Amino acid sequence: MKKLLVFLLLLFVCAGGAYVGFSPAEAKTAAAEAKAQKDLETARSKLADFMAKHVERCNLAVRPCKSQPSISKRGEMVVAYYISLDPASVTTEISLSDSRYFQYVARVKYVENHFECVAPTREEALKGPFRRIKSRRLTEIARYNKGEWSL
Repeated sequence: MKKLLVFLLLLFVCAGGAYVGFSPAEAKTAAAEAKAQKDLETARSKLADFMAKHVERCNLAVRPCKSQPSISKRGEMVVAYYISLDPASVTTEISLSDSRYFQYVARVKYVENHFECVAPTREEALKGPFRRIKSRRLTEIARYNKGEWSL
């Protein structure tokens, strides 16, 4: 009788554990979701680093830039002009890609500011103060392939 009770109790515990616990398929799904979440977080952090470097490179490469403004005449006055990307304005939205060539795509938005200073002489125009005359909101699509972002 004791053996029967122990057997039934053991059977009940095993059946209840199997009913309440995760099946192997659910465990694999949970592991895959955890890996996908980790991959997405890695992609987000790499995108933030990539965009910071991209904006910095663009501010150095775009002409006219702050260190080398364009100089022109406007009537009797001299105008110094340059373009700069605002690093604080960068926003990103990441989503899974349908393409087989890259894993994620990101919509990257930032502001391009145009500055000018109008003065009677070239030296005064280059000295400033510069004022923002125009801003443009730019949107680009970035791709994530083999652990690297590109535009």
